[in-house]
This record gives sequence, structure tokens and C-alpha cells, in this order.
Amino acid sequence: NGRKTLVQALEKRGNGHFAAVPFDDFVEMACVLTMRAFREGEPFANLADLQYTPAQFAVGSLFPLNKRCQVYAPAENFKTTLMLAVLMDIATGVPSLGFPIQQDNVALMDWETDDNDATNLWHRLALGREIAVPDILYRRCRSPIWYEAESASGEFARPNVTACLLDSAFWACGGNPNGQENVGKMFEGIDSLGAMTTILLNHTGADEAEKKRRRHYGLEHFRNAVR
Repeated sequence: NGRKTLVQALEKRGNGHFAAVPFDDFVEMACVLTMRAFREGEPFANLADLQYTPAQFAVGSLFPLNKRCQVYAPAENFKTTLMLAVLMDIATGVPSLGFPIQQDNVALMDWETDDNDATNLWHRLALGREIAVPDILYRRCRSPIWYEAESASGEFARPNVTACLLDSAFWACGGNPNGQENVGKMFEGIDSLGAMTTILLNHTGADEAEKKRRRHYGLEHFRNAVR
């Protein structure tokens, strides 16, 4: 199993110099402590001892800082383009769209296109502003977000990414936005990315096309679980 393989790798790397070291015991204890911490979850806090912090926003009064957010509209309505323009404002610290922003590092997790299409769009947005192309961390995702999040969270922590665009909800939740289990796991995966503002792109259902006020695609959880 995985633990045995790790023990063997440690022993091999020691090259006989650490023959007396009980690597198997160390690995076993590390696994036990990790699982214990996972099962215990966040520690309880006494709200009487805490001080309220007024709401802060990553962009204007649209996207609260370090909260889950959602933008939805019919297909082919430039959702990705608009949200990448928002991310470019954050990345550069220049509020070209007119909304107050906090400058920081940004990322795009993309289930819909590929790095070439995303590069084309990102570079064209920079060209339109006549600026050097700013940094954005990009990943072409191929699995539901609860699988992607474990490695992505580590990648985001190093450059301290604080705003991430998730494109889009259908693929991030494993292709079933009406399944409660999938949607619940999707939001768990989003939270696992770390403390950041996440912007989830969603569509409207085909049955909403003729309505003046269209509803997002999928369960009501998509509305209730975001800010």
C-alpha cells in the first residue's frame, strides 16, 4: 500500500545510514495524526470573545472577500470575458471597470476551454488596455473540483492567490448540477481551495430562455451557498 511504499522510499534514500530508524512507526503516526486532525475539523470558538469585522470586498460591492460567489447568464453572453476583465483589474490594481478593487494574485480553473484559448483571451484583454500582460495562474481541469482542489490549494498558497474564477459549474460539480451529493461535494471542494474569493460561472436553463428574470442552472443550493 501507499504507506509501505513511502517507508521503502525513505529507507532507500537513507542508503543504510538510518537502519535503526523505525520509519514504519513514524509513517504510521503521521497518518494517524493527519486523519485525526481531519476528523476533528475546525476548533470551536466562543463568539463572545471575537470582534466583528465589517464586510470587505474583493471587487466593489459585488464580490465579498474570501467568500463563494456566482455569476450566471445564458450561453454566449461573454461571462468568461467579463470575469477575466475583473480578474485583470485585481491583478493589476487598476480599476478599469470602475469598481474599487484590492490588488492581488489571481487564478483561473478552466473546465471549458484550454490554455491556448485562455491565453488568447487574456492577452487580448491586456492589449485592449495597452498594458503588459499580467500574471494569472491557470489550470486546465479535467476532474470535478473536489479532486482538483487538493493539489490546487497548494499551488495557490505559494503565490498567495486570493481570487479564482471557476469556469464553469456544470463541469466543476461532475456534470450533474441537479444532484445534491455532487453539488455539496463541489462546494466542499471550493472551500478546500483556501481563503480566497471564488467566482463560479453558471448558465441559465433552456426552460428559462423566455423569462424576464432567468434562474441559474441546477439546484437552489447554487443560490443559497454563495454570496
